[in-house]
Amino acid sequence: MSLFFLTFFSLYSALHYYIFTKIRDAFSLTILSSFLLLSFMLLMVVSPLLVWFLEKHGYQSLARMAAYAGYTWMALAFLLFASSVAIDGYRFILYLSGLIVKKEIEGPSFSLRFFIPFFFALAAGVYGHFEAWDIRTERVIVKSPKIPKEIGVLKIAQISDVHLGMIVREERLRRILQKVKMENPDIFISTGDLVDAQINHLDGLTQLLQEIQPRLGKLAITGNHEYYAGLGQALDFTGRAGFQLLRGKGITIGGVLNIAGVDDP
Repeated sequence: MSLFFLTFFSLYSALHYYIFTKIRDAFSLTILSSFLLLSFMLLMVVSPLLVWFLEKHGYQSLARMAAYAGYTWMALAFLLFASSVAIDGYRFILYLSGLIVKKEIEGPSFSLRFFIPFFFALAAGVYGHFEAWDIRTERVIVKSPKIPKEIGVLKIAQISDVHLGMIVREERLRRILQKVKMENPDIFISTGDLVDAQINHLDGLTQLLQEIQPRLGKLAITGNHEYYAGLGQALDFTGRAGFQLLRGKGITIGGVLNIAGVDDP
């Protein structure tokens, strides 16, 4: 786990330095403005640790504020980084083309190298925010002669990567469960990452999940975020929510359907 965090923070720091160079070149920053920008970026790099610290010591409001700021910035920074890399890739193609034709081909200015990725990241971030709230139901029909005619149709509702925690709370969970209730499934399955890295004070959410009581039961497996949150706490939360966890084992449902589950490796 320590190797994972070392790798994450090293890469995340490098990403921020790359973005810093783009801003510095576009605006010709002074020493003071460079210092302030680097200080802000350092704060954003350690924001996941700050959220964890505040949440662990009971500062829920401050932790949520830090989570919203830090994770929103994380998304925008990644979009800005990815689009900036694309611009640099385009510049590299122009450079190679110039070598071939033996003529310098001018690429985007320093300002454009920043503002094009910036506005793309901003637009994509706004779109992603609203898209995340548009919860849709995808239907997949699997036909099999192995299902007895007297059984008829088995309806399975699956949720995944809900990430209940500091940011995803009651409002979003209610919207998800409303969709599940409308389907009236025979089986309800959670396929990992039901919780996020911070899961203290989520008892009220287990009650919402307990409202779903399919006739053939509720099953779940772990994802990587169950380990980030603390496996013991995550398993306890999932169990209290009414799910039977499948950890390297299988179960027969209704005498006709075998379902197996394994932990996230």
